[in-house]
Amino acid sequence: MNRSTLEEKIMCRALCFAASFVMVLGLAGLASAADVIWDGDGTDGLWSTPANWSTNALPTDADKAIINLEPGAVIDAAVTADALEVILGNADGETGRITMTGGTLTAHKTGSGGPGLLVGNRGVGYFDMSGGAIVADNVYLPRNVPGQGYMTMSDGSVTIGNTFTLGLHGGEYGEFTMTGGTVQVAKMFRCADIGRALMTVSGGAVTVDGTFYIGRRNGSGHLQLDGGTITVDDFLMDPQGGSPGVSMDLTGGTLVIDGDETANINGYLAKGWITAYSGSGDVNVELVGSDTVLTATMGSSAWAPGPTNGATEVPLDATLGWSSGAGAVQHEVYFGTSFADVNAASDPDALPGRGRQDGNTYNPGALALGQTYYWRVDEVQEGATPAIERGSVWSFAALSSLVVEDFEDYNDYEPDRVFDTWTDGWGVETNGAQVGYGAPPFLEQTVVHGGAQAMPLAYENIGAASYSETSLPFATSQNWTAAGAKALSLWFYGNFNNQAERMYVAIEDNAGRRGTVAYGDPNTLMWHAWQEWNIDLREFSDAGVDLTQVKKMSIGVGDAGGAGAGGSGTLFVDSIRLYPSRCVPEFAPAGDLDGDCDVDFEDLRILTENWLESFVWDVSGGFDGGGCLQLDGSGERIFVPAAPFPREAFTYSLWFNPADTMDTDSARQDLIYWNAGGPAPGARPALVHNIDGSGRLRVSVMLDTMASGEEGLAFTDSRSFDADTWYHVAFTFDGSKTRVYVNGTQENVLTYSGLHWQRYTPGIYFGASSGGANAFNGKLDDIRIYGHALSAPDITNLAEATAEPAPGPTAWYKLDETTRGAVVDGSGNGYDGYVLFVEPYTNPYDDNRVDWRDYAVIAESWLDAQMWP
Repeated sequence: MNRSTLEEKIMCRALCFAASFVMVLGLAGLASAADVIWDGDGTDGLWSTPANWSTNALPTDADKAIINLEPGAVIDAAVTADALEVILGNADGETGRITMTGGTLTAHKTGSGGPGLLVGNRGVGYFDMSGGAIVADNVYLPRNVPGQGYMTMSDGSVTIGNTFTLGLHGGEYGEFTMTGGTVQVAKMFRCADIGRALMTVSGGAVTVDGTFYIGRRNGSGHLQLDGGTITVDDFLMDPQGGSPGVSMDLTGGTLVIDGDETANINGYLAKGWITAYSGSGDVNVELVGSDTVLTATMGSSAWAPGPTNGATEVPLDATLGWSSGAGAVQHEVYFGTSFADVNAASDPDALPGRGRQDGNTYNPGALALGQTYYWRVDEVQEGATPAIERGSVWSFAALSSLVVEDFEDYNDYEPDRVFDTWTDGWGVETNGAQVGYGAPPFLEQTVVHGGAQAMPLAYENIGAASYSETSLPFATSQNWTAAGAKALSLWFYGNFNNQAERMYVAIEDNAGRRGTVAYGDPNTLMWHAWQEWNIDLREFSDAGVDLTQVKKMSIGVGDAGGAGAGGSGTLFVDSIRLYPSRCVPEFAPAGDLDGDCDVDFEDLRILTENWLESFVWDVSGGFDGGGCLQLDGSGERIFVPAAPFPREAFTYSLWFNPADTMDTDSARQDLIYWNAGGPAPGARPALVHNIDGSGRLRVSVMLDTMASGEEGLAFTDSRSFDADTWYHVAFTFDGSKTRVYVNGTQENVLTYSGLHWQRYTPGIYFGASSGGANAFNGKLDDIRIYGHALSAPDITNLAEATAEPAPGPTAWYKLDETTRGAVVDGSGNGYDGYVLFVEPYTNPYDDNRVDWRDYAVIAESWLDAQMWP
């Protein structure tokens, strides 16, 4: 990057930062008077300091108090905190916290629908309470998807007029840990409702004047009662009978239920939903007066394994631990990678035996990536019969990967900005790379693969810059062969506006030896989808790199040794990890249908379930006498996983021919349907027929300027679309207007300005919606996506097939195929798709029919298993 460009970019960053700061101030001034936002600008962090709030005034009982910072507000003995509602982590990607040591917090709004204290809304919330008093009509951990809520309580009181809820909706997680204090709930406690929840009580008292649910509406919840007392009017587990997992374990403490509920509790015990001491003890169910009382008695088996039974992603240096069974004086440990061996073992001095010991821990040494381990602890009972109390076989899985970089530890302040660590092309005339945006937030926080952030990487291989490269230097050399690592994985996300260029990864060791691996298809930098790039580490070691002494990793676009003009654009990079050999479906045997990288009876079962399913290429039935795709209304559809997603302007065009008349009596049929995403109510780029019973075609568009619940809808005229008749339909968006055309004639225009909403799950369907619903019955032909709005004459030319608009389409599905399931992008940009006519896709022979040819593929690879690399 040359010096003038460098100076311009430095100035741009400074100006953009200033502009963004002014914008933030402006937005704060424009916020609703009912929203008082914590900015922490005071010097003490106290709720009661006006300077800590965006309005420079404390929230009142008419205001929503919103905290999206960590650390957030402190409420101590001198603070009286009031608000209409209190919300921590209000938006996806935001985190908020309150630390309460005394004083009072009152959320004044009452009623159903969720007013009160929201520890996590769509973001992440934390509430740490060691004293004081909370009064609210409802407490949610969290309130809305994809929120997470965490609350700890060691003292103080919580008084709730309505409900206390952990994990309200699917996709949410709530966690409540109580070691002391009191909680009083007037109506209902949910752990969880539809989401996931964990409640751990080791002290204090919880009283519910209503029902305590574990899994109220098929949610997944666990109650760990290690101490304290829970007193409830009623207690129900999975009342709707569809929960993925509900459980309760007691080691101490007491559960008291009003009335005789022994039959109900015994039913839960019979199902294994309630246990004591991780299953090694006894649950005591007694009727004390008019109350049903649950307590626990310790058994003689080892219990409380750590890692917990079935745990995943266990650190490679983990030490195993457990709690002793009653009367145990020593412990015999068995540990290995085979369940059968550990289960059958009886001699602690012969492998997998690890000896007899006094302590309650065992260090197994360094674990291997991705390995599942099994272990057992038998308790030695002195003077008892039997002398050895056999334990259960527990299991855990070690870390599946080692994180090289996940971009979660960076922020917008020196020295923790992403470009403070990842060097780029600033000051290097031949290097056109820039990491991070020109203004904060410097990292991408909407389009991410994992966690909350991804790294933007801009490439500009123009002029003297023939390549764009960013590098991550390691302070100490890294051993990339440790724990069985064999592959490097990174995820990247392209953009419709990018220019095709080849991406590469380079590794350099501490002796300066460098190895470079290039990605195969340069078109993928234009794809609107997260793509995983798996690299066999041997490709670097074969180039002479010492993988035990890795000093630097580089990601680039272009040709570091070349010259001349190239492309430009921006991509996102995320989740860079090292893996052992593992199942990677793209490298699986040809007959693997279920994606587990082996060919067995499950694959044969899938094939049998879809036997003789097929679809039809009509080789001469297209609108122009060429080929087309015949759909029968059963859910067959075209799916393009990484279709182009133009944002500023676009055109969608296709030909369709219904098998039956499409009118007001027809069921809904979807011709174009983008995958899920976007704000409520989930409108997306789509073209559907008869969604409202009017017989019209409806175009829907969601723009970034639209409020939640607002939809951009344009309709054709109401009419009948006759059977066995070809129709051309197109819709365009030019940044301010959406127009819809039938047979070259504009039928409606809708005025909305903005950009195409970015946050859609990649993938577009033609001929049905996701899942095969609202399927079209008829023929499809000549589907096109343009990155600009075609003019009315251009649309007419398409409808009359008289001229090709220029520039041409970004994706073009001519549908002239005859035998294969692949749908080729005729534009040359690589946005290929396929006909999805069975799920999972069950056509390994890759034609249009599930039959003996596919069986032969399975037979040829029968019982083959292929881990990679």
